[in-house]
Amino acid sequence: MTDDYSPQKDARNKALLDLMFTVFTKHEETLDKVTSRLEAAAEAFAMTREPATKEKVKSDSLLVEILDDWSEFRERSSSAAQFLYEVGTSLTVRALLLNGRVLKYTEQFLKPDETVYHNISSESEAVTDQDRKVLKLNCGLEYSLKLAGSPSETGSEGITVSVDVKRVKQWLQDQMGVDESKVSAGRIVI
Repeated sequence: MTDDYSPQKDARNKALLDLMFTVFTKHEETLDKVTSRLEAAAEAFAMTREPATKEKVKSDSLLVEILDDWSEFRERSSSAAQFLYEVGTSLTVRALLLNGRVLKYTEQFLKPDETVYHNISSESEAVTDQDRKVLKLNCGLEYSLKLAGSPSETGSEGITVSVDVKRVKQWLQDQMGVDESKVSAGRIVI
């Protein structure tokens, strides 16, 4: 027997088509937003200019300028379109500028030239929090060190660095005076 016309089936089909159309429209709007952001980023990467710098790493479409002074990094990255950060054995922050440049700042948590972890029991170097010592990087980010044993026995091998990655994003937003959409965890692969 063939399907007969039914007003209920017609209404259901129309409602289903309307729902599908609405979903596709929303997806298209989202894709348009993502595409425009990607186009802006691609345009930023495509243009390169030579700034005066201490150290430069040049790729085909990008000029990376490495800065070791946090104040200079903050000042020069004030007009950045996006900030990316990574937390590992060091804090790395990259600022993507619209003219195809990237400013990069890196600071180690445990510096081999410093004796802070050998003298970690001294109260002048760190604030005691049970087994943890709370310290600050030169850029102002707080982190803690956890001791596995006596600092004189373990050296740097007995120390674990602890950083609240969620707080890093908020800290970077506050430092740069930008909203959440301009700060992301991640890296640029050159």
